[in-house]
Amino acid sequence: MKLTNIESPLNPEQLAAVMHGQWPLLVIAGAGTGKTKVITHRIAHLIESGINPNQILALTFTEKAAGEMEERVDRLVPYGYSNVWISTFHSFGDRILRDNALEIGLTPDFRVLSEAERIIFLKEHIFELPLNYYRPLGNPTKYISAVAGLISRLKDEDVGSEEYMAYAEGLKKLKPGRKTSFPGLSYDTVTQGFSLEQQDELAKTYAKYQELMAKHGYLDFGDQVVLPLKLFRTRPHILKRYQEKFKYILVDEFQDTNYAQFQLVRLLAERHKNITVVGDDDQSIYKFRGAAVSNVLGFQKLYPDAKLITLTKNYRSVQPVLDAAYRLISHNNPDRLEVKSGIDKKLTSEKQAMGNRQEAIGKPIAHSPAPIASVKHLHFDTLTKEAETVAEMIERKVASCRMQDAGKNLKLETCDLQLSYKNFAILVRANSDAEPFLKALKSKGIPHRFSGNQGLYSKEEIRLLIAFLKAITDFNDSMNLFHLASSEVYQLKAADLIPCHNISQRSHKPLYYVMKEQAIGNGQEAIGKPIAHSPSPIASLTDEGLATITKLVHDIDKYSQMALSETVGKVLYSFLTDTGYLTRLSQENSVSAMEKVQNIARFFELTQRMEATLQVKKATAFVEYLNILMEAGDNPGTAEPDVEADWVQVLTVHKAKGLEFPVVFMVSLVADRFPRKERKEQIEVPDALIKDILPGGDFHLQEERRLFYVGMTRAMSELYLTSASDYGGVRAKKISQFVLEALDMPKAETTTVKTKPLEAIKRFAPAVGEGLVPSQLLPSMPDDAVLSLSYYQIDDYLTCPLKYKYIHILKVPLLPHHTVMYGKAMHDVISTYFRHKIEGKPPELDELISVFHASWRSAGFVTKEHEMQRYEAGKEAIKKFYEGQKQNGINPAAVEREFVIDLPFRGSASKGVNRLKGRWDLIEEREDGPYIIDFKTSDVREEKAAKKKAKESIQLMLYALAYKENFKKLPAGCELHFLESGLIGKAAFEDKHI
Repeated sequence: MKLTNIESPLNPEQLAAVMHGQWPLLVIAGAGTGKTKVITHRIAHLIESGINPNQILALTFTEKAAGEMEERVDRLVPYGYSNVWISTFHSFGDRILRDNALEIGLTPDFRVLSEAERIIFLKEHIFELPLNYYRPLGNPTKYISAVAGLISRLKDEDVGSEEYMAYAEGLKKLKPGRKTSFPGLSYDTVTQGFSLEQQDELAKTYAKYQELMAKHGYLDFGDQVVLPLKLFRTRPHILKRYQEKFKYILVDEFQDTNYAQFQLVRLLAERHKNITVVGDDDQSIYKFRGAAVSNVLGFQKLYPDAKLITLTKNYRSVQPVLDAAYRLISHNNPDRLEVKSGIDKKLTSEKQAMGNRQEAIGKPIAHSPAPIASVKHLHFDTLTKEAETVAEMIERKVASCRMQDAGKNLKLETCDLQLSYKNFAILVRANSDAEPFLKALKSKGIPHRFSGNQGLYSKEEIRLLIAFLKAITDFNDSMNLFHLASSEVYQLKAADLIPCHNISQRSHKPLYYVMKEQAIGNGQEAIGKPIAHSPSPIASLTDEGLATITKLVHDIDKYSQMALSETVGKVLYSFLTDTGYLTRLSQENSVSAMEKVQNIARFFELTQRMEATLQVKKATAFVEYLNILMEAGDNPGTAEPDVEADWVQVLTVHKAKGLEFPVVFMVSLVADRFPRKERKEQIEVPDALIKDILPGGDFHLQEERRLFYVGMTRAMSELYLTSASDYGGVRAKKISQFVLEALDMPKAETTTVKTKPLEAIKRFAPAVGEGLVPSQLLPSMPDDAVLSLSYYQIDDYLTCPLKYKYIHILKVPLLPHHTVMYGKAMHDVISTYFRHKIEGKPPELDELISVFHASWRSAGFVTKEHEMQRYEAGKEAIKKFYEGQKQNGINPAAVEREFVIDLPFRGSASKGVNRLKGRWDLIEEREDGPYIIDFKTSDVREEKAAKKKAKESIQLMLYALAYKENFKKLPAGCELHFLESGLIGKAAFEDKHI
């Protein structure tokens, strides 16, 4: 088997890593050296060498990274050879647990709580936890986030509740001044300033938390790693099966693994020891998430026979950028792998420096300008001046290039690169640092996008929904009603809103009641008790304003009444559709509208998860829990539409990891901002339980320096380091020591760019406004694009192209439907049965009923009676299915096997492909060949109808096509099994059908 689409040639070091045979391999891949290329080509090489793709496991850290890796492998190998296990650690652990749920006492449909849901879960059960010191009666929930954080960190360190309990019990036997059973640790270090009672309290709380989570069928993210570890350690036969299955294991971004994740990998690789890890200790920046830099530093100690390959040829940045970054990171010596292993990690650029006809952006430079410094430091007197100058520089550079392209005689700076807005990035250390720069870009009318780690609740469209919910659940909340009234939904003008607000303030009467009095005076009937008198109308109200107020009060009354009986999701959905807000956004063909809709969809997911997981159904309870989450610091990330648009990217440095830009501005580079002051965890993991071995230096400062290094190495051609003296505090800020280290400056020798008096006045001028920012329409799909589709997406498009756009492109939130809830629960039952049957352990009927019950979700049903009838019908269908399998059961050859096929775009000279992804419910090998079986919950009661559905099923046709593309032959037949009636629809497809 030959690789079908080899990428650009590999350099000697990359080739050595790709062609490495057996035994452990450590690849130290510096920034921009092609680590993903090495991993994907190594996977392809293993397949080419005859290794079964199913025997290869590749682990990475984000779903996006896993998807990109999978796509690259798909391009490299032919059909049918790309069925490699490529996933994140958490997805992999989740799959292991679901496939072996009964072995570890779980139901296969366990739910994984988000961090926000964990906080609410702990709040719900706060008085069931054995807390005393950490549950002060004056504020019982004060330490909830701290306790949740402690438990997460313990799991990162592979410390179970039993080990913590043993530690706490051991503390009781210690006495000051005596030796401890913890090697090298004194009494004071072991107790770490906590009282023995506090450690005992925390250990018991950890155990109770695990007990309560198990009781409710919940897991957290940490469980997706530590429970597979527990499964493998307590079930040797299961461990042996997976060790035999995965002959080759590859780990990307190895420096970001935590202790528990590496233990999982070590267990799996113990048999064959064919483990390849790719990472860079200089880019380990996730200690706050539990990443253990000692994993990469200590790999060779664990595997003495491991081969070490270092990639130092950089294909991203010019040499001045790399030199400055190296000067910076060298200050982490001697705790770097370069020093510890005696290797050379200094990166050398494979790109020609500017001035030597660089072709960095895709267009060759028309002239050869004089070389300029690729790394510059700019210092300003104020933060405002810093932000304004960054925006001006971007505006000027883009204008220069556009005018040069147009052949105009420029008086602006020379355009050394062919730049557009998308070629610029502004990197900030923290989300809060971005606001001045976003404001400056907006004032210039420069299109931009902020991608931080948080911010959903701060987005205007989500603030609108939160204001709406608070307004309908608390008539005394004048602030949120004011926000709602002035929003783009109601657009009540200031001339009408402010008089109402003033009366509210003077009379100490909530704004709602002031508005209601005006509405009643205008003929509005109240829901509930009418107001006894009709006060004098506000004389200054316009007719339009009075009509808007009347509509607003009517809506508040209507939705507050609705909230008493309906779920928060349904109330929100009604508000969005009744007001036409969702329709307006859906019909606006712009990236910003798409982003708003996807943010709203994210908020709906939050409400639906709370409804399903924590039984928070009513708006009042939801608002209460939302307040708790926001007070605890929860603020999920915003949606990020997967589209290319011409806008400046504003990102946190953490978010920028893995990206690259021709021009990068790293901003607000002053002491206490970058590096930030170390923030200790409120409740720290005891040192005696920490298994990650920390370096001897200032670990926090080293981590911040690595983060700065990551930011610097995002720059391809130009890097600007900016700072200011005045950030609003009493004292002037000092320039970050990292700037001095990178530029090899013994002290801050720099010229301050000062604000001129006229500039100080002009900054108060009105912003250009979003309306004047160049429109960012949804871009057309490139000719060589890959469009990933599932059967359901194809079905939605064939049913209604607009439905496809709303659901799969814009991701418009939809209310759950009872058929989906029912079908999901039944699917989980069927999947559980056959996954265990293929292992030779088919579950009993009562176990299937338990899975059905655990999978059931009370959402989308017409009434409670409707739900109960559907639930009982499901149980009867499961009994019928179980009896049928006992009498004449299916012997599956594969269960839920995934497939991928590529189909070229129809017509034109396009090189793009439609990538169809899906999974077969079941494949059964019979005497006449393989059969594809799909299970249905639809109501089909006649054999003729069942047969007709099978023959006309586009789904079965696509499944047959996928089988042919993967196995070079059509299946002998395809079948639809209707669970409630027990009928089977059969079809056999020929080439002409598909």
